[in-house]
Amino acid sequence: MTPEQTQSHLQNLRDESSLRRFFAALGYAPENDEYFLDSQTQSDIHAQNALAGDLKIIAKHGDFPIFYGRLREKLSVSDERLVVERVLQSGQNYGLFVFTDANETCFRFLNVKLDAKTAARRRLFRH
Repeated sequence: MTPEQTQSHLQNLRDESSLRRFFAALGYAPENDEYFLDSQTQSDIHAQNALAGDLKIIAKHGDFPIFYGRLREKLSVSDERLVVERVLQSGQNYGLFVFTDANETCFRFLNVKLDAKTAARRRLFRH
């Protein structure tokens, strides 16, 4: 895909379908899996409440997943962090997260990789 084609796809993001077409054009295998956040702990509940629906895996390349989450309201770094941290805690060590606001007018891409050293340090400071 040329840079111009990439720019065109990004400028024409309107909803989940256009996002799926973008990743298909990049060569990612389409997926249609819901990623369930268990509602057993307070952090699970907060993460689920931040989303307007279920978190989804919409594409993959090998074992690298593309997550899609539509937030209940506007884009919020704190809401996004709740969801990402919950996914990392469940054992997924990396992935691309695409968040959008409730109206799907703004999109944010987060490429996340768990750093074991940082994660261990964070756990140490929380106690």
